[in-house]
Amino acid sequence: MEYEIVEISYNKSRITDLNLLEEILKKKRDYAVDIQYLNFLGFIEFLKEISELVKKFETLFYYRSRTKFFSRLKPPSAFGADRVVWEKPAFRNTYKFWRTLPRFFATRKLPEP
Repeated sequence: MEYEIVEISYNKSRITDLNLLEEILKKKRDYAVDIQYLNFLGFIEFLKEISELVKKFETLFYYRSRTKFFSRLKPPSAFGADRVVWEKPAFRNTYKFWRTLPRFFATRKLPEP
């Protein structure tokens, strides 16, 4: 099975371009939308609007964040995320700088097709 990753560019506000996302989702292919909240550039995405687009086109919605932001931002359940992945920053470990961060994965039960 082959997978294709489609990257959506940022708009002038340095957040995901919603018009481009909608154009891609209109192609009626099987997609999963993966949004990082805060994005790579440190800006807060419009997750409510992204969630509405995802629901409109019946697509899976993945939400990624770091645990330190969960106390300050709305939880993934507020946006109807299907899958949630978050990273817990490890304590500073100077002699094992290559060590990866612990990651956690959560999902909600999807309805039967």
